[in-house]
Amino acid sequence: MILVCTLPDGKITKIRLRPLSNAPTVTIGRGTEATICLDDPKCSRIHCGIRYWDDIFVLRDMKSQNGTFLNGQQVEIATLTPGDTVRIGSTTVQLESDNVSTDATIRA
Repeated sequence: MILVCTLPDGKITKIRLRPLSNAPTVTIGRGTEATICLDDPKCSRIHCGIRYWDDIFVLRDMKSQNGTFLNGQQVEIATLTPGDTVRIGSTTVQLESDNVSTDATIRA
C-alpha cells in the first residue's frame, strides 16, 4: 500500500507500507516519536496508526484532538483499501496500490 501525503503547504511525499505479519503499528503525527512525522499544526503528536492485521491494513485514531477522517467520515477504527482518502489534521493521505514508486519504505 502506498500513502501519498499532501501536507498543508502542498508538499507531497509517498511512503510504501509493506504487509508484514507481526509488525508494529506505524504511527502518524507531528511528534518526533511518530513513525511518520507530519509538519501539520492541526495534527496531534501521535494522531493515528496503521497496522497490517489479518491480511488487511487497519487505521486507528489514537484519541487525536481533531479526529481522523476516512473518505470524509470521522472514524475510530477502519479498514483501508486503495483509493481511500484519509484526513489527518490539514494533511490529506491518498492510498494507492503498491505498484507505484516511492520515496521511502516503512515495514508495516
